[in-house]
This record gives sequence, structure tokens and C-alpha cells, in this order.
Amino acid sequence: MLAISLLITALLFGGMVLYSFGFAAFVFNTLPAETAALSSDAPSPISTCLP
Repeated sequence: MLAISLLITALLFGGMVLYSFGFAAFVFNTLPAETAALSSDAPSPISTCLP
């Protein structure tokens, strides 16, 4: 049971790392700067959580 839980954890963590470093780098290198950048008028995630 421990081996299965460690395998699942490793797969989930590996997927998150691959997505953040692989896909984000691909998007930022492929798309133009205006499209790939965050919009300045988009709400901040922190501002939506605060009252």
C-alpha cells in the first residue's frame, strides 16, 4: 500500500513539474508577448479572496 501511495504521489508531482516547466516554457517561447503575458486588467487571485 505504501508503494502505491508513493507512486501516485510521484506521478502527480512529476506531472505538475512537467506542466510548469515544460508547457509554460513552450507557451512563453511560442506565443507573442502580448498573448502569453498576464493581462494587467485581470483580477489578482489574492484580491478576489480578501473581503
